[in-house]
Amino acid sequence: MSYSASMRRTALLASAFSLLLNNAWAAAAADEGYSGVPYTSSLSVTSAVVSQVMNERSLNPTAADLFTPVKGMPFI
Repeated sequence: MSYSASMRRTALLASAFSLLLNNAWAAAAADEGYSGVPYTSSLSVTSAVVSQVMNERSLNPTAADLFTPVKGMPFI
């Protein structure tokens, strides 16, 4: 089995996705010139919220989805 095939079979857990989102948010908020919502642990994205959104939208992301470009989005 190839590495990419293995990634397509590895479910992205809500807890892992919330950790990724919070780390990205905290890093962005620490950048000079950031004008978005400040990151604090009291506002962090919880795995419960991620699970709820995934369930409501019937999303079952895999590890491979983290590396798949979103169609229609320019590279930043």
